[in-house]
Formats: sequence, C-alpha cells, structure tokens
Amino acid sequence: MKSFNQLNTDYQTLTSDSSTANVALGKSLINEGIRRILRYRDWVFNRTSSTDLTEANTASYPKPYNCKNIRAIKITVGDIDYQPKGVKSRKEWIALNRSDTKSDIPTHFFVNNNTYEIYPIPSSAGNTITIYYNKSFKD
Repeated sequence: MKSFNQLNTDYQTLTSDSSTANVALGKSLINEGIRRILRYRDWVFNRTSSTDLTEANTASYPKPYNCKNIRAIKITVGDIDYQPKGVKSRKEWIALNRSDTKSDIPTHFFVNNNTYEIYPIPSSAGNTITIYYNKSFKD
C-alpha cells in the first residue's frame, strides 16, 4: 500500500504539474478518496478499544480522543464481565435515569457527543471499562 506522500508524488507525476495550487488540489482529492473508502464499509482495521476505570458515583466519562462511534462497552467487576445494552434515544435515556440508582452491575449505556454514560451509576471505583469503537480519522 502506498503512503499519502507516495500518492501525492504519483499525482504530481501524472498531472505533470507541481505548482502549489495543483499540489493542494491533489492532496484534497487524495483525502476525499481515502474518506470515501473508509465510509464504504465497516473495516476491521478501523476498530479498536480503550480502557478506563469507574469512579464511584460518576455516570459520565469522556470518549477516547479518536472515537468516531462506540460499538459496545464491557465493564469488568471482579472476574465478571458485564455488557450493558446501548440506549439509542435521549428520551429513553432520560426515562431510564428518573431514579438515582447506584450499582456496580451496569445494564445500559448512552453515548453523547464527547462522553458516554453508564446506568446505573457505578457505586464503587476501580472497575475496568472497556470501550469498543470505530476510530475517527483526521486529515
């Protein structure tokens, strides 16, 4: 597979034009082509995971810096793995959170713009949260 710089060099060779404007256009076209390919399907190489730890009485946690969308969450309490169900709508999430329930056994999670939330609110600290997600790509 060719690197971005190799693709840019090929573009300049094919167009026989290394002017600043043409190089900028070529880079833009290469980036757009890569974005289209990445959106084409759910590529395995685009999936990754990250870990965090629960904090007592804290429901909201920041998403990983390169997270496009969260696919699933696993919370390990002792030797037991829990996979809470994702809640799709804010309305359903608000209804679920009408009570201030605390427990170390998670049942649901909800994704906001830059955070994800766990229900019920974790009652103790130090349990491992594993976030499975698709990476976002920057130009």
